[in-house]
Amino acid sequence: MSGLTPIVLVLAQSACQGPDDPPGPFVDAGPELGLLFDHTSGVEGEFLMPETMGSGLALFDYDDDGDLDVYLVNADAETAVATGNRLFRRDPDGAFRDATTEARLGDPGYGMGTALGDIDNDGDLDLLVTNYGPNRLYRNNADGTFSDITESAGIEGSRWSTSAAFCDIDEDGFLDLYIANYVTNEPPYACASGSGEPDYCGPNTYRGVSDRLYRNAGGSFVDISDLSGIAQTARNGLGVVCFDFDGDAKDDFLIANDGERNQLWINQGEGWFGIATNIEGDTEASMGIALGDVDGDLRLDALMTHLDGETNTLYLADSFGMLLDSSALAGIGLPSVPYTGFGIALADFDLDADLDLAVANGKVRRGPVTPDPRAEESSIDAFRRLYAEPNQIMVNNGKGWFDDDCDRAPGFCDVHEVSRGLLAGHPGHERQRPRTHVPQRHARHGELAQADSRRSESQPGRDRRHRECPGRRHLAGEARHAHDQLPVERRRDGSLRSRSRANRRRDRRHLARRLTRTFPRRIGKPGHDHSERYRRPCRGLTMDHATISRSPPRHRGADAKATATRRGRACPVPLPRQPASPRATVRRGGHHRVAPTTEIDRVIRWVEGLFHGRSAWLAQRVAATKARRCRRDRAGFGALAWVAMVTLTGCTAPTPDPPIPAVDTSGMEAPVRTLIDAVTRNLERNRSSAIAWGRLGRVYHAHELVQPALGCYARAMRLEPDDYQWPYLAAHAASDIDKSAALDYFDRARALAPRNATVLVAHGNLLMQLARHDAATQAFLAALEADDRSSFARVGLARIALFQGDLARARALLERAAQQSPTDGSIYPLLTRVYAQLGEAEPAARAELLAKVHDEPLTPPDPVLGAMTALATNSHALASAGTELAERGDLHAAEAHLRRVIAIRPGTPLDLGNLATVLSRQGRHAEAMQFFARGLAGNPDDVVLLSHQGLTQMRMGDVEAAETSLERAVTLDPSYPQGQFNLGVLRFGQGRHSDAIARFQQTLHLDPGFTDAYVNLGSTYAALEEYEAALEPWQQLRRIQPNHPALIHNIALANARLGRLDSAIADFERALELDPDNASSRRELARVRERQRAD
Repeated sequence: MSGLTPIVLVLAQSACQGPDDPPGPFVDAGPELGLLFDHTSGVEGEFLMPETMGSGLALFDYDDDGDLDVYLVNADAETAVATGNRLFRRDPDGAFRDATTEARLGDPGYGMGTALGDIDNDGDLDLLVTNYGPNRLYRNNADGTFSDITESAGIEGSRWSTSAAFCDIDEDGFLDLYIANYVTNEPPYACASGSGEPDYCGPNTYRGVSDRLYRNAGGSFVDISDLSGIAQTARNGLGVVCFDFDGDAKDDFLIANDGERNQLWINQGEGWFGIATNIEGDTEASMGIALGDVDGDLRLDALMTHLDGETNTLYLADSFGMLLDSSALAGIGLPSVPYTGFGIALADFDLDADLDLAVANGKVRRGPVTPDPRAEESSIDAFRRLYAEPNQIMVNNGKGWFDDDCDRAPGFCDVHEVSRGLLAGHPGHERQRPRTHVPQRHARHGELAQADSRRSESQPGRDRRHRECPGRRHLAGEARHAHDQLPVERRRDGSLRSRSRANRRRDRRHLARRLTRTFPRRIGKPGHDHSERYRRPCRGLTMDHATISRSPPRHRGADAKATATRRGRACPVPLPRQPASPRATVRRGGHHRVAPTTEIDRVIRWVEGLFHGRSAWLAQRVAATKARRCRRDRAGFGALAWVAMVTLTGCTAPTPDPPIPAVDTSGMEAPVRTLIDAVTRNLERNRSSAIAWGRLGRVYHAHELVQPALGCYARAMRLEPDDYQWPYLAAHAASDIDKSAALDYFDRARALAPRNATVLVAHGNLLMQLARHDAATQAFLAALEADDRSSFARVGLARIALFQGDLARARALLERAAQQSPTDGSIYPLLTRVYAQLGEAEPAARAELLAKVHDEPLTPPDPVLGAMTALATNSHALASAGTELAERGDLHAAEAHLRRVIAIRPGTPLDLGNLATVLSRQGRHAEAMQFFARGLAGNPDDVVLLSHQGLTQMRMGDVEAAETSLERAVTLDPSYPQGQFNLGVLRFGQGRHSDAIARFQQTLHLDPGFTDAYVNLGSTYAALEEYEAALEPWQQLRRIQPNHPALIHNIALANARLGRLDSAIADFERALELDPDNASSRRELARVRERQRAD
């Protein structure tokens, strides 16, 4: 495998720039800085799963010289032995020098990721390397060298570890260690893509491995995974971050799991962790995690990268310990759908004091195959061609919306590679304040993207010299430790806390680590006042509205205080004495620019003099309203005075909160009652939150409680009139009971999101139902203008064309839609009808056959509706979701859903059979047989259970029992295609080919779309050397699936056996065109060509 050539991308910017002096583009400076590194992963065309996962990297100042050095992790142990992992030390001149040998960090393992922390409290950063195999722990000797202390430190095991994190979970002053583990990868299965080509297996092909938690006992570690509860679940872990999620001054863990639900482990003290139950979401393939304050509310939000076909997910934290999926509202959802994200970084790339994001992309499953002009192609070149993707950079507009910013980073975004590890850091030397972006490429090119204060060629007028910001003082030395890296404040207990908004982030990108907080921290005990924990520097004066709160009842009469900070100092701002009132804390808001203290005091005294006892409530109202207005228009004190006037003249008491729509939950299943009660309690605490109202509405909506849902959506629309999702959800809820109201809601949603193709298609479908074809046509055309790839809009236009008798237009639209969405079952019945009316018999027959193969219509990808339907927790919804997950191959998640169904309704044979089938597909045959037995005990004549039980018995090698089950199934119901097919498979294995042929033919008679029956029928004839007969079903299947390389390979073999060498050569060439890595096709093609030359 060829190695990597690192690319260093330099962002042309000075250390301080204003709006008229924006940052320049990223510039490749790799050769100049001397970062030369060969990364290998062992890609040899065998599609072994570890090849797709590594590797990561680390940025840290290992030699304590004031700048960050780079540690790059290598993968395949056999091919990487010449290079191993590499450490690059940054010299005073800014160049990097390979210091691996002298530092003794050339770990030869199959590397995955890194973690940094001072494990022995000696002031130096130590390094953990996670591997596919034994992990390695290196202690920093403070002399430029490291010592391998893995064995003596007690870090044991040979699991497939991916990510890790150091933090102090028990507050003893020593950093403890959490290691996320992936899957077993044993035995190494051979997997294929949906079109039949060899491909990498998904994580749920194997069993997940439980994570490990180690307690630091003063330099050595003790495994407390079982005692802490961490080991009670086995998931496919890829990312881990530790942070204080619930505000109790204890570090918790958030785990990104691949193909499994993510986990939040809450630190309950004394070394015990419990799983939080207040995070929801679909099972997704989560890869990397980054934490940061994205929306500026002084709470850590979470951003996770996912598989293509899924969105990267932004979870915004609210004031009640909830992480809410806000991907669509932030604009990161749809742009991420086509890509598989791994590494992720949150950093202020454009220097506007908010966090932007960068994502390293690279597929793990085959993309469209592009023809390659070369006769021969190396495995790594084929790998890059099949799995490479562009990366992404998106900038925050300051209001929580992200826009694409790849124009400034062509070296990062435009180069298609298979990217994995990624970091953003500050490796500058002397007084530079650079931004560093470090993605390590998985295939041909490694990349280190660095943004520092030098000028790029495209910015000729930029001064190369460092410029001081007015009013901004740089420290004499650069950051040497984690605590020195960011602006900090000192708490009352003496500990330090970061205060810079642009740096309020904690990252655990895919397998990568930078030093954010790698030294033990001392934090306040439970019950301590932590109101100063999340401060940031003031420009002038800022007020934290979250601290304007009412005293608890037992302390009535105590003074309320608003806390402000100026130039790093805490400044108390007194508020009037507060009487008892039902209104509690102002829960939302953050630091915002307001008038000087004297102006605030003058307004508050004026309010107090006019309204006496209501002054505290009015002061809170003024502060909260001012915070909201400042986010929109940055108004000055004039706006504050205007708000005060409106408050004083418009009301004399708080407006009563609207009642929460209530439902009778007595007849509902327990999980539904629990969910509704929990969400209702959250809303009672936060009645001014549109998200809280909308969340309850979605829960009602998901359980078909339409009227209460509409009431909640209406309240959310009043609170957030600019958010399209509330009228959009209301339109869907109302469409079954009041289509006129639904149209009004759609009109509002379209006005707020005029280029949202999903909204436009849904609106067009409703208009078409009401026979308003002209308006529906305009909606579908607008959807195509917004997204030309929308096959759903084309199907809608085709339906209208059919109604109007325009067959030619309908045909063109449907054929284009079939090209875009070949598995959409809603297309082929319409195509069959069009071809039949046009008198085209053969295309009509082919479309009819495709309609039987693809009998399920697809639905548009819709994050808003998806978040709603994911809330359904009744048994019917869980059973449907479990079946769908099993069909998608997500077996672990399907098992979890189906076990929940059985816990709710334990005696249903269908549920028991579905769970048994999922367990059998995982290779857990004995466990599956127990559930088959329970299901058949309830219904001994269940044909579906008998058929799948027979298949499981075949897999177990119990042929006699399998024959009994399958023969009973086809006797009870000869019209069940799966039963006939399974019995045919058994007969083939017994060598009873004639009976097998009859069973496969019967299967196709019952279900002409049963594609596996075509394959097996042809294979049975081929086993009898009846190649002419074998070609017939294979050719029929080829008309349905013309680009199936394994099928074309079989047809070529049959033609070669029949002496049709020209046809065999053409088919082998086509098979290789579709699957260039198929060694068998290449070998057979050479043999046929040799025969042709000999003849």
